[in-house]
Amino acid sequence: MYYKRHEAFRYAFQEPVEASLEIYQKADQSLVCIDSSTADILDLSPNGLKMVSDLDIDRAEDPLVRIRFLLSEATIEINGHINWKKKMGSKFEYGFSGNDDDQTKQLIVNELKMYTKKQLRRR
Repeated sequence: MYYKRHEAFRYAFQEPVEASLEIYQKADQSLVCIDSSTADILDLSPNGLKMVSDLDIDRAEDPLVRIRFLLSEATIEINGHINWKKKMGSKFEYGFSGNDDDQTKQLIVNELKMYTKKQLRRR
C-alpha cells in the first residue's frame, strides 16, 4: 500500500488556504469547464493536496481538476485528478494529485518556504 512515503514532506496549514476550483471534461478533442467553485486547502505537498469543498465532484468520470491559490507571493495553478473523496457533513474532502512539471513543484516548495517564514514571524 502506498502511504505518502515517497513524498519529501506534506505541510498542514493551521488555517486553510482559500483556492478556486475548476472541473474540466473532454469534449471531442478539447477541454470544457463544466463546473467551478471554491475550496479550502488543508495540506499541501509538491505532488498534491487535501482540500474541502461544497462541490460534489463525480470521480467516476475522472475529470481534470484545476486549482488556483495564492500562498505567499505567486499564484499557483495545479492541474490534476481526484484520488479519493470523503463526505464531511454538507461538504466533501478530497485528495488531489497534480500532473505538473518540476517547475510547478519547485514553485510550491519555494512558496511554502516563504509562507512558513511569514507564519513564524507572526508568532
